[in-house]
Amino acid sequence: MAFSSIIGFAAPPPVPDMWSSFFGASGNWAATTLLLGLILFFLVTVVYMLGVAFQMPSIKSWAKSEYMQILVTFLLMAALIAASAQLWFLMVNSVSSFYKISHPEMADPNLYYEPFSFAQSFINTTLVGCEKNVYKAIYPVNYYYRVVSRLTSEGLGNDPVGGWYTSAYTGFFEYITGHVQYLLLLHYIQIRFLSIIKYVMPLLIMIGMVLRVIPFSRGAGGLLISIGFGFFFVYPMSIAMLMTLLPSPSSSFCTGFVPPPLLDLSDGGCIQNNGDLQMVKMDIQASKSQTDGLISQLTTFLPVFYLQGMFLPLVALIITFTFIRQTGAVFGADLAEIGRGLIKLI
Repeated sequence: MAFSSIIGFAAPPPVPDMWSSFFGASGNWAATTLLLGLILFFLVTVVYMLGVAFQMPSIKSWAKSEYMQILVTFLLMAALIAASAQLWFLMVNSVSSFYKISHPEMADPNLYYEPFSFAQSFINTTLVGCEKNVYKAIYPVNYYYRVVSRLTSEGLGNDPVGGWYTSAYTGFFEYITGHVQYLLLLHYIQIRFLSIIKYVMPLLIMIGMVLRVIPFSRGAGGLLISIGFGFFFVYPMSIAMLMTLLPSPSSSFCTGFVPPPLLDLSDGGCIQNNGDLQMVKMDIQASKSQTDGLISQLTTFLPVFYLQGMFLPLVALIITFTFIRQTGAVFGADLAEIGRGLIKLI
């Protein structure tokens, strides 16, 4: 779970074959979009000729505006395909530079860090690994405290006091384990979400370019293009940079979560008689100072990991949605009309 095990590349990783992930090759999509544009260009020319023949100025002006829209779509498609490689290398160099500056003792200066792999590796090796270690440290301690909590006061029994006092410990440990489960779920969702957007967003961009050629779906096409670019370029770079700038949990921080030696389930946790119960109770009392130290460690664990599990994705999403909103108008997205449509559907 060491932070240094994050995936790095000896050379800048190549641009993912985004367009062929679903349909074979980038040329297929480009040819399809070009063919559709030419068909629409022919149809607009026919409409313009009809406007000239029937002396309809409104039809003629509409056809002229559509000429420019089709031309802009072709230029936009060429620019997006040509710029994708440059944007990709910009992302890789930015994340690599931020990581090497913020963590010079951990980053290899000769490696490059690709945003998707970097963020997924950070979450999996550092955060998820540490959370599993915390859960493994808490479970045996809580197990023995739960056993003692079942003891009752009896006049002739072996336990004249009872185990009621352990509820304070078991309640705290179960509270922590419940939050660890939520954190694990959040981090696994982040890992899968990064995998999804890495291969789905390029498809969304290409669908958006096709829809933008069609007059009646131009607003939806522009929105899909802005969403695709926002989640493929802005979101992974934002969350990767935020992770590099925050202090990461060190290896010693994670490995420091260990159960007391007397409460580590080394004997399998098998309790068969009253003598075993008394032995567990004495082990708990003998390990009280070590258990209190473990509790003090846990009090600093949750805020740090909730900061990285919830706050960072929210900040990255805010940056991404801001980018989508600002660039949507550039791509011709009719956000107001789409918003009104969503409100009507709801």
